[in-house]
Amino acid sequence: MTMHTSNPVAGGAPLLHDLRDWTRGRAVPLVVVALLLAVNTGWFLWCGLGHHGRPLGLLATDLAHLDTGRLALSLVLVHGPAQLVVGLPVVAAVLCMATPKLGNLRTLLVGVASAVVGTAVGLASCMLVARLFDGATGAVDMPFTLTPVTLVVGALMAATAFDGELWRRRVRIVGYSVILVVLLYGGNPGDYCTLMAAVAGQLIGRLLAGRPGVNAVWRRQRPPYCERRKLVGAVGLVLAAAPFMAATSRGRVGPLMAMAITMAPGTGTRERLALCTGVGLRADACRAGLEAASLGAAGHGVAGFSGANAGNALRALAVMMALTAVMAVIAVGLFLGRRVAAVAGIACYGLMAGIELVRAFAQSPAPGSAVALPAPGPFAAAVGVAVPLAFMLAIVVNWRSFAVGRMAGIVPVDDLVETGGSSMSFMTTWSGNRYWTSPTGRSAVAFRVRNGVALTTTGPFGDPDEWADDLAAFPAYCSANGWTPAFYAVGRQAHDRLAAAGWHSLLVGQEMIVDPRTWKTTGKKWQDIRTAINKARKTGIDDVLCRFDELSDDVRRQIHDICEQWSGDKPLPEMKFTLGGFDELHDSRVLILYAIDADGTVLGVTSWLPTWRDGRVVGWTLDVMRHRDDAPNGIMELLIARMAQRMHDDGERDPEHAVEFVSLSAAPLSGLDDADDEDGRALQHALAAMAELLEPAYGFKSLYRFKRKFQPSTEPVYLCYADSATLAAIGLAVLRSYLPTLTIPQLFALLPTLKPKKEKTEKTEKAEKTEKKTGKTEKAEQTEKTGKTATAEQAETSGKGLDRLS
Repeated sequence: MTMHTSNPVAGGAPLLHDLRDWTRGRAVPLVVVALLLAVNTGWFLWCGLGHHGRPLGLLATDLAHLDTGRLALSLVLVHGPAQLVVGLPVVAAVLCMATPKLGNLRTLLVGVASAVVGTAVGLASCMLVARLFDGATGAVDMPFTLTPVTLVVGALMAATAFDGELWRRRVRIVGYSVILVVLLYGGNPGDYCTLMAAVAGQLIGRLLAGRPGVNAVWRRQRPPYCERRKLVGAVGLVLAAAPFMAATSRGRVGPLMAMAITMAPGTGTRERLALCTGVGLRADACRAGLEAASLGAAGHGVAGFSGANAGNALRALAVMMALTAVMAVIAVGLFLGRRVAAVAGIACYGLMAGIELVRAFAQSPAPGSAVALPAPGPFAAAVGVAVPLAFMLAIVVNWRSFAVGRMAGIVPVDDLVETGGSSMSFMTTWSGNRYWTSPTGRSAVAFRVRNGVALTTTGPFGDPDEWADDLAAFPAYCSANGWTPAFYAVGRQAHDRLAAAGWHSLLVGQEMIVDPRTWKTTGKKWQDIRTAINKARKTGIDDVLCRFDELSDDVRRQIHDICEQWSGDKPLPEMKFTLGGFDELHDSRVLILYAIDADGTVLGVTSWLPTWRDGRVVGWTLDVMRHRDDAPNGIMELLIARMAQRMHDDGERDPEHAVEFVSLSAAPLSGLDDADDEDGRALQHALAAMAELLEPAYGFKSLYRFKRKFQPSTEPVYLCYADSATLAAIGLAVLRSYLPTLTIPQLFALLPTLKPKKEKTEKTEKAEKTEKKTGKTEKAEQTEKTGKTATAEQAETSGKGLDRLS
């Protein structure tokens, strides 16, 4: 075995270091945001305290009387606190995403250049659309402003040229979806400028990045099913937010302006309709904006022209909330890959497109009539049909992305795990696992789905010749089912293959392995182990190795009580996933080694999971470790040492069938080391902080240090993931797999245990220092008393209880 050293990470300090490093790398964006906040706060105070007028009136201009000075100021100044609250986080996020790719200076320069070019082209585009389509003529005389988002959106799109295919596709599709939805609902000239600034930034980024080069082939590849359904779901969420965008929009001349007008305060009254119908040439546009249904979702009576304005507003609000809820539920379902959401999305958006198509050919009412609303103009009608129809077609085209995975009916897990696997493969036989099998049926992967993440229980098992192919086929299976694959608790071989395929990894633990063929307890480092063995012999403590069905009723009851006592003392529920409990002892293939005194009292118990190769047991892995609260010290040392000694003695008697290893397993979330990418290190530090929080209840560090007493060799245990954007979901999936029944009250109940644990540790350290001062004398005396008979005692103890192994 290869020795792998690591410095385990503890506490939340690394998270603070991560935050500090992240802040240092994005100092300029944060300074820009702080300046925007300070300048706009002063701007509001100047306008309010100095009675200089409303900020919007001082910044707004229109195409007929264009004021470039006001336009330039509106790139920095906003017209209200609400816009500042919404806009500043967007600006901060955009700059923080762009700066690592472009650098501080280029980010600022590209942002300004894109804003200038985008504003000029956007205003020209707005005027062209107004001339070509009568329904958009209202934008010409509309007062409008730009926003700080227009100033930075070009930098974001330029930075995508330096991203990998995955993030480039995500940012562009979601970014343009948001911009287009705002444009189609608002339609003011500033929205055109934002869109063109994004396009300009993307072109500038392409020039800065140069030719695609060696990655040209990859750039033309289609995204996997998992990525497609996420993108469709993300666009669906943007569309779901459209009613709120409409309700808060100041500019309501977009092709989909019906929702904005309907939701605006004071709309839907006879007075407002009369005012609109008196405009003359603008009457059609105004009446179209007062229609009582938006995107075909509401009937004409919802916000009709009879009754009080307050009642109309409440009804409109109810329609908006219902429409948003339905669209949001569908979008989330699409994001998760649900087939039922795909069916509902096709039906919902298809119905919207159909109703809009019918309205496009509806006959306009007579002048002065308020019974019905006129049909939309050609441009608005075309867009009103195209938007829901395009999203419906996107669902249809990506139909396979929402396929419900067919799980294997009967998986011969027991047969496969006895064919071959790693030291932890027996855990795949436990309840709670789901299984993917290879096309030949000779190998499989066990996994659990949490938060849309397919988290494996170690790596493939079964025929070793298929494991390499399984590592590629299982992620494809997850993608087809809409899950994010993550290989948890895999060894070095699987890690190396996944790394060669471009996967990232995080070291989540160190597996402790003892070779029973070379087992011995001589030397100074083994003093504690020898003491435990000798003390047990002198006090009449025996160790018994058997299987669950061979236990007497009394011993079985005592073992159950020990397990219950152990879990009952914890403020949190018993951990699952890769940690077994009393229920996992029932398997007849599991060995149980327990310590019992002369009075028949069971003092401690361990369980050992088999590892097979070609049908032969080649190793045993430690799982359950429990002891009574009042058990004498050294019981666990005794049981583990006796298991290693038994395997050593069996191997000497039958070398052909000798056990090759005894694994002490890996303490969960211990021995954590830095990940191979920056994003992964943040997750690693978060897991380390979680392990620190759970330490008083579960003792990960104590278990890690305890197992090192047996001088084991170590093998790294990895978490492998393909996409750093899924790290948060993977972290939650790991937590939910280990603690599936964890509740918030239980987590808060744990907090008071932190301080006592710390005080206990400090006292222990003082005691250890005192012990070191006197340890030499005591050890010399003990060596003198036991040194002559240690070898004989060890041999006698090694042979005790061998006949109980069945």
